[in-house]
Amino acid sequence: MRELNDCVKDILIAVALIITGLLVANAHAAQIVDQNDHLVCQNCYAGKNILLNNADESYIYNQIVETPNFAFIKEDQGSSCYGGGWNIVDKRVPEPALVPIDTDCKEITKATAFESGKTVFFKVTYYGGKSVVYEYKM
Repeated sequence: MRELNDCVKDILIAVALIITGLLVANAHAAQIVDQNDHLVCQNCYAGKNILLNNADESYIYNQIVETPNFAFIKEDQGSSCYGGGWNIVDKRVPEPALVPIDTDCKEITKATAFESGKTVFFKVTYYGGKSVVYEYKM
């Protein structure tokens, strides 16, 4: 039983070290933030804070899903699109901008994003349960 306890302790220490490493790595990661009612890409291209091109006042945007290099930002479009519109932002470029993506103007209940190889994936679950994965080449 003592060996099992030592094994569990070793696993917990390893997990703690991994989490600490992830937190330190993400502390300097680029992210989209609200600064004075504007969307800013913080720690983006060359570690700079850059105002996003093609963005309106930040109150229009109500959800952000990020990966290390990209962000997907939901825009409230009122009665023209009750489901809202989504934009993609490449955080690696000198002038990051909102670029609209087509999500069929339907209500999305869950959105996640991840990168693999040279592709970023945006997985959405529409109201009613249908899931779709959109792929964007980097």
